[in-house]
Amino acid sequence: MVMSSWTKKMGYPVLSVASKQVGNSRHVTITQTKFCADGCDEPYKDYEWKVPVTIATKKKPCAHSFLLDSKTATVTLDDVEFSDWVKVNPGSVGFYRVNYEAEMLTPLLQAVADGSLDTRDRIQLIDDAFALAQAGVGSTVRVLELFAAYANEKEFTVWETLVGNLGALSRLLANTDYHDQFKKFAEKLFDTVVERVGWEAEANESPLTSMMRSMVLSAHGHYGNPKTIDHARCRFDDHVCEKMICNVDLRTTVFSLAMKHGSEETFDQLCKLHHMSASQEESVRLYRAMGYGQTPSLIKRCLDYAMSDKVRAQDCCTLFASAANSSKMGRELSWQYVRDNWDKVKERFTGSFMLQRLISSVCSEFASEERAKEVEEFFTANPATSVERTVKQSCEAIRLNAQWLGRDREAIAVWLNSRS
Repeated sequence: MVMSSWTKKMGYPVLSVASKQVGNSRHVTITQTKFCADGCDEPYKDYEWKVPVTIATKKKPCAHSFLLDSKTATVTLDDVEFSDWVKVNPGSVGFYRVNYEAEMLTPLLQAVADGSLDTRDRIQLIDDAFALAQAGVGSTVRVLELFAAYANEKEFTVWETLVGNLGALSRLLANTDYHDQFKKFAEKLFDTVVERVGWEAEANESPLTSMMRSMVLSAHGHYGNPKTIDHARCRFDDHVCEKMICNVDLRTTVFSLAMKHGSEETFDQLCKLHHMSASQEESVRLYRAMGYGQTPSLIKRCLDYAMSDKVRAQDCCTLFASAANSSKMGRELSWQYVRDNWDKVKERFTGSFMLQRLISSVCSEFASEERAKEVEEFFTANPATSVERTVKQSCEAIRLNAQWLGRDREAIAVWLNSRS
């Protein structure tokens, strides 16, 4: 009976959690609804799952377990003080999202900041909050408050989630006039971890530390930290002149930051490195950096290079994605380039799934209804084999971005201004 409630329904639930303190006990009320990426759960009001629920508290890793087999249930947790945190789905073993009322988040924020919450729970907390904000069920301001609590985070897996979510939010807020404020906020989040991991590898350090170093230095630089940018540019210059060859693990970071703050000469140097490259792995590192130029001419050079015979067809999308994800200007110019050169682009990818990947890379991060209609109209007038679904998915993503920005644009601005 439990499994049939899952196998016979699409999707999965989100559990909304509220609590009330009564003496030394906490009454926790949990309500289930279907999680919908667009927040439109009205057609699924009757959906109910049989959900195994576990609740942890500051004092007890398993304070209560039960089967939620109705729309709503209330349980009582004993020996819970007013300031104690309560966490649903400890260890993230349950297949559902959790949406906490605002008052329950305050002690959880402290548990994140001091590291007393388990690593998997720290990941789940921000991942759920971010997905709920995207869907319009939660608040993006709440996500920003959560981000701030992770400034002293030490685990690679947590930072991996944070970097991905911050990047998605940054691409959305590139469509506002306060994007620079957001970047300053994001930059500061990485100050402590960058100071800890530094640029130099230590003897016998774990592979995860090496991966984290590249990831956080890249984010720190791309959000605008001048010290990290200068260091990356110096390393690039040393690498190009072979004074000191850059560590392989840091090359994507160094190459992309050098290109972002470089010139036509920097692009020429990347092209030379590509010509000299003896491995596909090195070529991909260079492709990922080439789109970070900050002028229209540099973006065009990147896209022209992608379509040249110097780049394999299967690698072309990496350059388009680099340009489209580097900035709002890069995204707009990449889309214009695809339209202006559609026959050439379509011919190059005929019979390949790469055309779908290219369309998704270039189009899906826009955030306005006008762009969604523009994409739809272009591909209606210029059809290609097997891209209908990709175009539909990209337009759906654009509209979800537009809705998200429309809902939270003003609240985010107020929150960022309050921290200035």
